[in-house]
Amino acid sequence: MVFAGRAAHERHFADFTEEAVLLADRLAAQPEGEPAELQQELAALSLRMICGFALGGADAGTDAARVVAAFEEVLTEHLGRLYGVPRTDPRPAARADEALG
Repeated sequence: MVFAGRAAHERHFADFTEEAVLLADRLAAQPEGEPAELQQELAALSLRMICGFALGGADAGTDAARVVAAFEEVLTEHLGRLYGVPRTDPRPAARADEALG
């Protein structure tokens, strides 16, 4: 019932759990009082899970941090254009193009 009858969710559950536990362990290992960039960490976790589910995971040579950063660059540029958000960065389109390359 937890997986809503979706076999694909069940197949990936162990990987999702491992990702979440690794994040929790990393956060728990931080020195007490040191702030955590929780929003960034959870965004990266979500994207790794989405990529793992949709793309079948990443090979050992894939830099997950680079993939997450590229996704954020492209998404930020796209949403900025869509909603007409004023640009503060002089190179957002170039960075998004580089991220796609």
